[in-house]
Amino acid sequence: MGKFVNVIMDALRNFFIALKEFVQKIIQGIISFVQEIVNYFKTLSLVRNRDIPFIANTEQLKDLIKNAPVKNVGIFEATYNQQTDEIENARYLAADEIDEETQEVLGNEKLVVLS
Repeated sequence: MGKFVNVIMDALRNFFIALKEFVQKIIQGIISFVQEIVNYFKTLSLVRNRDIPFIANTEQLKDLIKNAPVKNVGIFEATYNQQTDEIENARYLAADEIDEETQEVLGNEKLVVLS
C-alpha cells in the first residue's frame, strides 16, 4: 500500500503543478461524507479496477495547494486512473468544518483510498 500511496502522492504533485485552476465548491457549514463526497463519486461513471476514488485532507496537503481558499477545512476528492496513471474527476471542497463521519474516515491519514 505504501508504494501505491507514493504513486498517488507523485501524481498529486504533478497534478497541482500542471493545474492552474480547478473547480471548487465552497460549502457554507459542514462537509458531509455521504451528502457531498459519496454522492459526488456516485455521479461519475467509474470503472472498478481502473478508477480509484479517493479523498485527501487539504490541511495536511497544504504544501501542495498554493492558493487554498480562506476556510477552516478542505477536502480534495478525485479518482486515480491506474491505466493512464492520471488523476481525474478532481474536485475541491472547502467549508467551516468537516462532519464526524468524514473525520472518522480520514483519521490522521493524508490520503484515504475509498472502495
